[in-house]
Amino acid sequence: MSIAKDFGIEEYGEWLSLASQRNGCEPLPEDLPTELWALYREGAFVDRTDLLGVALAHTWVSTDYPERRIATVHWRTLFSETGFCETGVSAPSPLELPPLFRAAAEGHELGMSWTDDRGKAEVFLDRNVCAGRAATLLMLEGASASRALAHIHSTNWRDENEWVIDTAGLALSDIEILRPLSTEMSR
Repeated sequence: MSIAKDFGIEEYGEWLSLASQRNGCEPLPEDLPTELWALYREGAFVDRTDLLGVALAHTWVSTDYPERRIATVHWRTLFSETGFCETGVSAPSPLELPPLFRAAAEGHELGMSWTDDRGKAEVFLDRNVCAGRAATLLMLEGASASRALAHIHSTNWRDENEWVIDTAGLALSDIEILRPLSTEMSR
């Protein structure tokens, strides 16, 4: 499935064109975060939060482990610039958050990527285990809706319903461990 249909086609095309200008070709998914951050710092999104929202959503769902590509503080800066977005489009912040789930490799439990689909989180848990990483399944329930930075419905190969959450100030004790750190498959 094409990820283009998830976003405004005009803004998506403009984002890809902008991202391609720096080195003459479309960046690989793992390079999108550094391209996005560089373009932001160069002022490419001044008065264009619509374009930044699409660029952020596309970059976030296209990149494996986006927080490992640029610093979490940079992601917070980018998301705070757009305000809350639904699949790249500015939207009212949610009044409350559903229970959220996360599969995490050891040392990455407090990351920003969460889903409201426990089954999808279990798929990511198994993906970590298959890659030889010990992983855990977590649930965040009752968190303040103000922590929600974005909600992205993607129909790319992941086909997920992702929530980007600001986990600053959270501790592991604030999160329920549904499955302890393990190297065993969930199924």
